[in-house]
Amino acid sequence: GEGSVSDLAWSPDGQSLAVARWDGTVAWYSAEGKPAERLALAKGVGSVLATLPGGGWLVGTSHGHLLRLSAPGKVGSDLDLNPLTIPAEVAPAAGQ
Repeated sequence: GEGSVSDLAWSPDGQSLAVARWDGTVAWYSAEGKPAERLALAKGVGSVLATLPGGGWLVGTSHGHLLRLSAPGKVGSDLDLNPLTIPAEVAPAAGQ
């Protein structure tokens, strides 16, 4: 379903769990299972890619964005990976 889990990751200290869902949200839970923060991604479905030293997170989205979260639910930066440009010399010719 829409709320099904697409990915999850534990923080390096084991104190929180990030859960990305197909409905475009990422939620954080304490080690005891209590909800802590929730982030609705305007950039598509999220997938937790990695945790960062100091408690930050990297979240990739289905719309080609890479978000660096400074803390659960707090977007620190947004890198737009679209459009990827292909140099003309390696791009396929028209009709191929």
